[in-house]
Amino acid sequence: MKRTPYLADPDVLSFVEWMGQHLQAGSRLGHGYARPGLPPLCFGNLASALELYEWAFSFRRIDGRRCAGRSFAENAAVLDELQLLLRRAVAGGSDADVRDAAIEVMRWGGVAPRNEEWLRANVGGLAATLSLVRTALAQDDDAADLGATLRFNAGMTKVYSLLLDNFVIYDSRVAAALAWFVSAWSGKREIPASLRFPCMAAKEDPKAARRKMRNPRPGRNGFPLLGSRPHVHAKWNLRASWILRALLEANPGTAFGAGPAGSRRLEAALFMWGYDLTAAGGGLDRADPLALQAA
Repeated sequence: MKRTPYLADPDVLSFVEWMGQHLQAGSRLGHGYARPGLPPLCFGNLASALELYEWAFSFRRIDGRRCAGRSFAENAAVLDELQLLLRRAVAGGSDADVRDAAIEVMRWGGVAPRNEEWLRANVGGLAATLSLVRTALAQDDDAADLGATLRFNAGMTKVYSLLLDNFVIYDSRVAAALAWFVSAWSGKREIPASLRFPCMAAKEDPKAARRKMRNPRPGRNGFPLLGSRPHVHAKWNLRASWILRALLEANPGTAFGAGPAGSRRLEAALFMWGYDLTAAGGGLDRADPLALQAA
């Protein structure tokens, strides 16, 4: 399906209109969760999630330099630099330069080991491969031919988010947050097929005493598990990007701004929101979208 008919779907239209209310500073739809070894984190609304954004990165650049930070501004500065490197490398057709830039993206995102191994093993033709996938994604058609050997996972979504304007990262935290908001919008109704965003499990020790929840409504009538399905991942990454772009265009003047930078800020807020959907406890469970809808 192409972007225009997808956004014209009645359920998508309704969700975008509802969600737009919660981009506003006056929204009172909040969320909170516990964090092992840290104070609980609470958001009064989605705008406050952006204010509290943090991603602690520390990685070694290809040239040996150490790069570290944690604030939104520090992350944005690194991503701007990596975006420039990656786009120049793809435009220049240098497989080695594309590999190195993509590896640095993986290191920034904390998803390096297997992705870096794959990039090194598949460096031949890498520039052309990324260029072809980028062109297909830019067609704004979630049925576009992305190739039978497409690699698309929580690491590659970060790479393509830098190659394309308004193409957001679709990882387990962003997926969880989108599913949470869709669940809050739908109440106790069945989730419509057009908004059934696939969810992913958190990357954590399987023996952890407290597991993070990243699917607000699993099961047949809820949100499916994504698993390792690259074409499905790309399809829903596109749909998530279309919705976020539509939200920003329909709601100018929010804390998120507009354009590609606005998409990145809204993605960052969702990233913080989706860290854990587990019940926070104490009174109304602010992490339960169904409870919020009924309240």
